[in-house]
Amino acid sequence: MADQQPYIHRLTRTAELATQAGKGMEFLNHVVRMLWDGSTDNWHEGDHLSRAINLAGLNGKTLLDRAETNVGRIDAAISNNEAAQEKTGHSGTPLMVFKGEPFFSQDRIKLLIWRLKESGLRARNSSG
Repeated sequence: MADQQPYIHRLTRTAELATQAGKGMEFLNHVVRMLWDGSTDNWHEGDHLSRAINLAGLNGKTLLDRAETNVGRIDAAISNNEAAQEKTGHSGTPLMVFKGEPFFSQDRIKLLIWRLKESGLRARNSSG
């Protein structure tokens, strides 16, 4: 991992744990928004990350603690995901694969959504 990304392991491990808990998209929504929307200075300090994880419906402190103590198991899951990604012929992020079709880079997300809708994806009722 690049020296310029000293927090990538912590972020990747917590993202993996959130995904395993069925909250991967919620994690991405809140944590990535906090990282990139410009509203949080020094996100890596204090409890910014923990609070963003809480907003995703997870216990931020618990998840961050688990990310530090279950490193081998988490890294093995990440390695399995990386191997699956390499089988698609792509690397990097974001990469989504639907029915064997890869959608690489953020400018392909709209195409992925179109494909999902074409296959029957419907909006969730937000009231429950």
